[in-house]
Amino acid sequence: MPENPKITYDTLLNRDLSPHDLVAALSDLAEQWLQDQREKKAIECLDYACQHLEANAPDTALLGTMYQKLGHLWRRLGNHKLTGFYYKKALSQFKTVHQSPHYDIAACHFVLASFLHQIVKPGPALHHYEMAYTILDELPSDYSTEMAQINTKREQLSGHTAPS
Repeated sequence: MPENPKITYDTLLNRDLSPHDLVAALSDLAEQWLQDQREKKAIECLDYACQHLEANAPDTALLGTMYQKLGHLWRRLGNHKLTGFYYKKALSQFKTVHQSPHYDIAACHFVLASFLHQIVKPGPALHHYEMAYTILDELPSDYSTEMAQINTKREQLSGHTAPS
C-alpha cells in the first residue's frame, strides 16, 4: 500500500531539500494524489513546486512543465479560466527559456489551441494551431504525424465544428 500522501507532504515541508529534489518530490506526491482521484491536492503540490521554482530557479523549462501540468489538472476539473491561465504561463515560460523554434513551444501552442477549440474559441484556437504548425515545420526532426493532426484540427475550425 502506498504511503499516505498527507504524511509525505508534511514530511517534505519540514525537510531541508535542494530546489530540484523538493520539486521532484512534490511532483511525485502530486502523482500519488492523482492515483487517489484527489486533483485539488495534486494541484496544491504542483502549485507549491511552482512557487519554489519561481523563487529559486525561475529560468528553467521545468517551471513551464509544472505550469502545463497545472493547466491539465484545471482542465480536467473544468475550470476554464485557470486552465487558460496556466497554459499561457507555460507558453510564456517556454518562450523565455528556449530559443524558437523549439518542440516545447510548439507542443504548448498545440495544447492551448486544443483547449481553445474545446471551449469554442475558433479564432484564437486557429492562431495557436498555426503557430504550432509553423514551429514544427522549422524543426530539423520529422514531425509529419503531428503536423497532420494539426491540419485536421485546422480543417475542423474552417467549418467551426467542435473537436472530435
